[in-house]
Amino acid sequence: MKKLRFMLLVGFLALVLVGCSNTSASTNEMETYTIIAAHSTAETTSFNEIFQYFKTEIEAKSEGRIKVEIYPSAQLGADRELIEGVQLGDVTMSLHSTAPAVNFVDDVAVFDIPFLFPDKETARATMHVDSPFFEQLAQSQEEKGFKLLGLHDQGFRQLTTNGVKVESPSDLKGVRLRTMENPYHMETWRTLGANPTPLPFNEVYTALQQGTVDGQENPFELIISQRFYEQQDYLTETNHILQAIQIIMNQQFFDTLPEDLQILVEEVMAEAVVVGNEFIDDKEAEYKEIMTNADVEFVEITPDQLATFQESVSNVLDQISQEVDEELLNTLLESVQQ
Repeated sequence: MKKLRFMLLVGFLALVLVGCSNTSASTNEMETYTIIAAHSTAETTSFNEIFQYFKTEIEAKSEGRIKVEIYPSAQLGADRELIEGVQLGDVTMSLHSTAPAVNFVDDVAVFDIPFLFPDKETARATMHVDSPFFEQLAQSQEEKGFKLLGLHDQGFRQLTTNGVKVESPSDLKGVRLRTMENPYHMETWRTLGANPTPLPFNEVYTALQQGTVDGQENPFELIISQRFYEQQDYLTETNHILQAIQIIMNQQFFDTLPEDLQILVEEVMAEAVVVGNEFIDDKEAEYKEIMTNADVEFVEITPDQLATFQESVSNVLDQISQEVDEELLNTLLESVQQ
């Protein structure tokens, strides 16, 4: 009888342990993760398209294990504040221009080389997630606490001005030009003869309206979404710098995800970048039409005029080459040439 009781007790304990084990496994399988995804632009931009695509696909493909909350229009801060938030872990993921990111990762400055990319196709091939350049840049980001998930672009930055038609660097003399808070952008325009005036993005429209600055430079999408064109007479298609956009996640958060979810996050974001790039391409003609209808005069510069701009800012490449990793820069330049 004692032996029977002992065997029954052992059996009962075994069932309890199995039950606990199953419960634990079930709990782990259903563990959920919330991604706070923030950007500083309007909901009509490619930034929001990328995050919306990512949210829809990742929530469906993860079967609810990942939830995404999107905060557009600088609700959680401007670009620099968002980058800080990602580094600290207060914001899980951010999508922003690389220009303010140089304050956190020196190597990101390679995107500030004037006239680096001849066209968007070359840029996108160079920045693709499977490229050697992307892999090296991702390593630089990881050392600072960022997981680089993708590189999008908003097209090239263009110059807009009020009262001054710019066809050559000499036309920029004394022009008060709003720039980003980036030393290489400021040096580019200072070298070209303008008076660079760094201002936060959300202050640009008022500065143009009040005449605090005479012009600004941004890609078509932002000129339209922020309605800068309403306060400008001319747009010179300089294509001076590609508006490279990086998508970063807090590295520590990424490392806590199970391996299958890490792979899923990377795959879905790669798809989302393609969606964002296509959105930009599809909208460009519409953006130009809006500005033309608003009586903005488009100024096309000749190849000889463009060469004058390019020659004038060759010193900026020299400055950047002293601050970034030499191997990374060489990989980038070789990729562009190929």
